[in-house]
Amino acid sequence: MSFLNAILLGFTALAAIPIIIHLLNKSRFRVVEWAAMDFLLNTMRQNSRRIQLRDVLLLILRTLAIILAALALARPTFAPGKLTLLGSAAGVTAVVVIDHSQSMGYRDGADTRFDSAKKKAKEVLNQLPAGSAAGLLLMSDIPTEVITDPSRDLGFVAGEIDKATLIDGGSNVTASLARAWQILHDNGGAVGGNSSAKEIYLVSDLQANGWPAPDDGAWTKLAAELTGAKDVRLFVTDTGGGGDDVSVSSLRADDELLTIEREVTFTASIRASGAGANQVAVDLWLDDGKGGELRKAGSTVVEHVEGEQQVTLPTRFTSGGAYRVEARIGVDRLDANNARRLVVPVLEKLKVLVVDGAGDPGFPGGAGFIRAALSPGQRAAAAAGSKQLLDVEVVGPRALSERTLSDYQAIILNNVAELPVNVAEALKAFVAPGRGLIVFLGDRVRGDSYSATLFDQVG
Repeated sequence: MSFLNAILLGFTALAAIPIIIHLLNKSRFRVVEWAAMDFLLNTMRQNSRRIQLRDVLLLILRTLAIILAALALARPTFAPGKLTLLGSAAGVTAVVVIDHSQSMGYRDGADTRFDSAKKKAKEVLNQLPAGSAAGLLLMSDIPTEVITDPSRDLGFVAGEIDKATLIDGGSNVTASLARAWQILHDNGGAVGGNSSAKEIYLVSDLQANGWPAPDDGAWTKLAAELTGAKDVRLFVTDTGGGGDDVSVSSLRADDELLTIEREVTFTASIRASGAGANQVAVDLWLDDGKGGELRKAGSTVVEHVEGEQQVTLPTRFTSGGAYRVEARIGVDRLDANNARRLVVPVLEKLKVLVVDGAGDPGFPGGAGFIRAALSPGQRAAAAAGSKQLLDVEVVGPRALSERTLSDYQAIILNNVAELPVNVAEALKAFVAPGRGLIVFLGDRVRGDSYSATLFDQVG
C-alpha cells in the first residue's frame, strides 16, 4: 500500500486529543457531600457499567473519526490486483505499442485493421486507473517513438493515437517490445513520485513475419527480462484475422540496357494469399521520361493467381530519359501492396569509345573493322532517315584521359601498347557498375605492362 499524500498522515496524531480530554476530565472532578445526590448516586451505581461502556465506545469512535479522516486525506492506494477495500486502484505506467505496418491497411468492412487498432488503444487508455501515465510507440521495422516520457494527460495520448498514420514497411515485435520495456525501465515505473505497476499493450494484426524465431538471441533475452520482472504485465490485442489478398511483390526490367525503337519487357511478380484470385488485371504505367503524368502503356489479365506468378508486360520507348514505371493491379482489401514502382534510364543511343593504338589508323590498323562491325549499313540507314542504336567514337590513346568515361556504355582498346596507372584506375571505376570493356591485342601490346598495371597495381 502507498499514499498519494503521505505528508497528511501526520494528522493521525490528532487522534490523541479525545484521549487527552478524557483523561483530563477524569482527573478534575472532586467529591461534594450533598444529601439530595444520594438517590442519584444509587441510580448511577446501578447503571455504572453501562455508562462506562458508553464512554469507552464514544472515545473509540472519536479517535477513529480523526484517524480515518487523516487517512482519507492521505489517499491510500493499492497496486492492481491487490486489496482495494480501503482505497482505489493505484495508477500504472503503461506503454501502448500500435502496429502501423503495411498489413494493417487491410480493410475489414468499412474500417482498416489500423482503424480498429487505434480504437482499441484508446479503449485501453479509458480503462487505466486514475492517476496513470502512458507512453506511445508505433511498431514497424524500426519502432517510431511518439511519447517516450509517459504522460498523465491521457487525453493528449489519445490525440497522438488519432494522428498516427500507416507506412509501407513491415513489423518487428522484438525491437518494439524492447523499446517499450526500456521506456518503462528508464522512467522507473513512477507515477506522481510513487512506485507503480508497469504495463505494455501490443495492438497488432500479429503477422507471422514480424515475430522472431524461438531461438533468436535478442528475443530470448527480452522474454527472460519481462518474465523476471514481478511488476510488469504484457497484454496482446489481435486486430487481424484471415483474409484473401493479391499483391505486386516485385517489378524488374528484363534487360540491363534499355533503348528506344525496340520492344522492352518488364516482369511483375503477382502474389495471392488465401484461396487465390481469378481474372486479375495487371497494368503497366509509364511517364514521358521527363517527370510527366503516368499513362497506361499495356495491360494483361491473369485467369487465376495462386501463390506467386510471373507476368510479362512488353512496351516500347520512343525517346530517351529517366522513366517512371509502375505495375498496378485492381483495388482490393489492402491497397498499399497493389503496385510496384521503379525508375529506369532509357538511352536513345549506346555510346562506344574505341581507343585505337595501332600504328596505321583505319582499316589497316583494325579500328575501321571495329567501327564497321558496330555500325553496319550506317550510310544506308542515314540516307533512309532511320535512327542508329550505336554511336561509335574513335580516339587515340592520349585522348583517353581527356574523356568522361561515364558518358559511354562500352570502351574498346585496340592494340593499345600500355595503360598508365591513372587510366587503369579510371577503367576500374568504369566497369564497376556493369559497363563493358573489350581489349583487342596486337603487335604493340606489352603484356608485362598490362599485368603489372591492371593486376598488380590496380587489382
